[in-house]
Amino acid sequence: MSASDHKIRIVPGSPELLRQLEERDYSFQVAPPLASADAVQAHEPSEQPYGFDARSISGLLSGADGAVFVALLDGMAVGFIAVQKSWNRLATVADLAVDRSARRRKVGRRLMDAAVAWVRDKQLLSIRLETQGNNLPACRFYAAYGFQLGGIDRLLYLATEGNDAAPALFWYLFLDQPGARTGQGSP
Repeated sequence: MSASDHKIRIVPGSPELLRQLEERDYSFQVAPPLASADAVQAHEPSEQPYGFDARSISGLLSGADGAVFVALLDGMAVGFIAVQKSWNRLATVADLAVDRSARRRKVGRRLMDAAVAWVRDKQLLSIRLETQGNNLPACRFYAAYGFQLGGIDRLLYLATEGNDAAPALFWYLFLDQPGARTGQGSP
C-alpha cells in the first residue's frame, strides 16, 4: 500500500456526507462518437458535467438491500459508490463518482473494493453497472478493474440527448470466476 493510500478512508454513507458530496465536481472529459478514423484528429475532448442529487441514493443509506460508501481523502468527502441488490443475485452499482481533484489517487479503486466486499458479504454472484460509451475514463477504469463488457444499448439516451447520444455500455464483474478481482492490484 502506498503512502497516498493511507490518506483515503472508506466509510459508510450518511446524510451529512451526501450533502458534502453534492458540492464536489464530478465532470469528466468526453469524446464525440467517431464516424470515421479521420474524426480522431478533428475533435478535441470536451467537458461534460455530472450532476449528483443526494436524494437519488439516500434510500440506500439504511436498507439491507443496498449501501453507500464514501471516500474521505484527508478527512474530506471526495467520492462515493452506491450499490444495491438486484432480482437476479447480481448487485447493481447505481452510481459511482470521484471528485475531479481526487482522481488518479486510487479513490475509485478503493470505492469499488468496498462494493466488491459488500457484494461478497451478501453472497451475490456479480456486479453490473452502466456507463455512457463516451465516458472513456470510466470505461478504462472498469476494464482495468476486471469488468467485462456485456452489452450495448444505442437507444437508451436517445430521448434525452438526441442523435448525438452516446451508447449505454453495460459492464459485469463475475466474482465466482477464476481470476475475479478480490480487491488487490491497482487499475
